[in-house]
Amino acid sequence: MSGLVGNYVFHALRFVADVNEGAEFSEDEVKKFSSLLGMPTKKIDVALRRFNDVFRKYIVRRCVSYDDIEECIFTWNTKVPFRPFPLAMHSTGTVILFEDGKPKELVAFPQHKILNYGKRPGVPEEEVKEEVPIEVTKRVDGWHITAYYNPVIKEWVFATKYLLRNMYFCSGRLIIDSPTKVTNPYVEIATKIAEESGLLSKFKGYEGWTFNFVLKGPEPAVTKPPYPLPSDYSNFKLYLISARKSDGTLLTTKESVELIKWEAVPIVELKRINELYEEVKNSLTTRSYIVRLRSRDLINPPLIELESQRYSDAMMLKYLYRAKSLALLTLDEVNKEELVSLVEPQYREVTSKIIDEVLQIRGLIGSIQSVEDRDKVISEVLNELTSVNPKLGSIRFGEFKKALERQNIKRIVKKVVGLALEDSSIVGTAYDELVKIRETLDRVLSKYL
Repeated sequence: MSGLVGNYVFHALRFVADVNEGAEFSEDEVKKFSSLLGMPTKKIDVALRRFNDVFRKYIVRRCVSYDDIEECIFTWNTKVPFRPFPLAMHSTGTVILFEDGKPKELVAFPQHKILNYGKRPGVPEEEVKEEVPIEVTKRVDGWHITAYYNPVIKEWVFATKYLLRNMYFCSGRLIIDSPTKVTNPYVEIATKIAEESGLLSKFKGYEGWTFNFVLKGPEPAVTKPPYPLPSDYSNFKLYLISARKSDGTLLTTKESVELIKWEAVPIVELKRINELYEEVKNSLTTRSYIVRLRSRDLINPPLIELESQRYSDAMMLKYLYRAKSLALLTLDEVNKEELVSLVEPQYREVTSKIIDEVLQIRGLIGSIQSVEDRDKVISEVLNELTSVNPKLGSIRFGEFKKALERQNIKRIVKKVVGLALEDSSIVGTAYDELVKIRETLDRVLSKYL
C-alpha cells in the first residue's frame, strides 16, 4: 500500500483480497486504505465495513468471464449523488482482470472524474477563478470511449464509461453477451471507425496504456438519442481526449495527439478560469470547457468542467423541439433571432410566435406589482389559470406573492410556462397553451389595471 500511486479501485480491491488471504497490515496502511474510501480509520474492521458499504451503495461492478479469468468494469452508481472521495474519482470505467476472484491486472485506467466549477460537489469558484490552466478543451457532446489492450484475447478493445464491449441495455435490463462479441452499440461504431481508419495500428507499442476518446454522433448525447445502428458509423466521429501511460501519468490532449496523430477535441486559448467561464456560460453551441490545472500530481491533475447554462435547453429545442426549453431561454434574455435560427425553417414562424407569447405573459404577470389589492388579484389569477390548465394548480399563493415582493418576476413566470409546457412541442400545442394563459391573464388583470 505504500505510496498508493496508481488506480485507487485496483488498490482497494487488492488490499481486501490480501486481507482475505490472511495478510496483516499496520495501522498506517489501514488508514491509507480507508482514506481511499473517504473515511480514514486505523481500525481494520471499520475500514472493511466501509469498503463493503462503498461497493454495495456507490460502485457498480459489471463482469464477463473467460474460463478462470474475469474482466470487470467499475463505475459510479448513477442512481446516487456523486461523492468526491479518492476511489470514487477513479470509478469512471476502470477495467480490471481477476483470477480466482483476486484482482490480477489493471488493464484500463480512464480519465478520472471531472468536477464541476462553482457547484457542489465540485470546485468553489473562489478557489480557482484566478488560475490559468495548463490546457483547456471544448467538450464534444458525445459518448466516452476507452481504448485499452486486453491481454486475455491479445487485442486492443473499446469500452464505454459504464459498459464493456459485449454489454448493452435493453428495456432497462442489462444484456451481457459472449466476451468474443462486440454488441455494445457505441463500441461497435468506435470499432468500425478504428478498423477502417487504421487507428488500431497506431496503438501498437502502447500496450498497458489507456486512450480516452469521445464518440460524436449526428445528435448530441445530452438529448439521449436511441442506440445507433452499426451501419450508421459513417455519421459518427471519434475524437481523442487524452492518453494515460502505464504508470498512471495522464497526458494532456496536446501531448496525446503528438503520440498517435489523431484528431482531438478542440483546444481553447488559455485564459484565467473566470474569463473562460464568462466566455462559455451562455453558449448555445458549446456544452462546456474542460480545464486542467497545474499540479505536481501527474496521475490525478485537477480537471474542472465549466458548463454552459443554456446549452442543454438549446439542444432540446434544436433536436427535440421542446417548447419548455424555448420558453426558458426566452426568459433568460437570449436573442430572439438566435433562438429562431436553432430550428428548421418550417418551424421558425411558430417559434417566433411562442417567444412573443412568453414575453407578453411575463409583462402581464409583472404588472400585478402595480395593483393595490395584490393578494386578491394573485388568488384570482391562480384560480383562473388552474381552470385553463390544471398543471398550474401546483403553484402556491405564497411563492407567487413572494416572487412579486422580491421583484423576481422571472422565477414565477418560469414556473408558470414551465408547468404549462412540460410535455409540449413547438410543433404541437405549445402555442395554443400559451395563448390561453395570456388571454386569461389579460381578462383578469383588465379589471384591476
